[in-house]
Amino acid sequence: AAEQAEAERRAAEQAEAERRAAEQAEAERKAKEEAAAAAPAPAPSYGVNYYSGGQCTYYAFERRKQLGKPVGNNWGNAHNWANAARSQGYSVNNTPSVGAIMVFAQGQGGANSYYGHVAIVESVNGDGSINISEWNWTHGPWNKSVRTISASTVNSYNYIH
Repeated sequence: AAEQAEAERRAAEQAEAERRAAEQAEAERKAKEEAAAAAPAPAPSYGVNYYSGGQCTYYAFERRKQLGKPVGNNWGNAHNWANAARSQGYSVNNTPSVGAIMVFAQGQGGANSYYGHVAIVESVNGDGSINISEWNWTHGPWNKSVRTISASTVNSYNYIH
């Protein structure tokens, strides 16, 4: 009888220890969740700009970094950007918005017939036209230019948001 009572006491102690351990683990899990929720979101990761210096793609990468809107660093030539962005989950459509990347297909709107072109939408005007900034359009590599794209052609381009 004494052995039976001792075995029951040990079993009760073991069960109590297991219950306390489970409570402790649950409390630690909740504390980690609360700490994670309270922590600031990590800064976007922009990676290294691997685009050719002075080119429109280099500028678009850096300008989007300034705007807090990272882009991939391995999307290839400008005309490839819309498909590359789409494959990485970016929204791509024919509607411009401030900060979006405007993608010129090969030869579109005077773009290079091999590389295409990209620019950044700086503003959308009341008449539907847009103002863009870009590098290497009129004055060669490393040179920024700003121009207005007419409302009649705005929706023929892809925009990466």
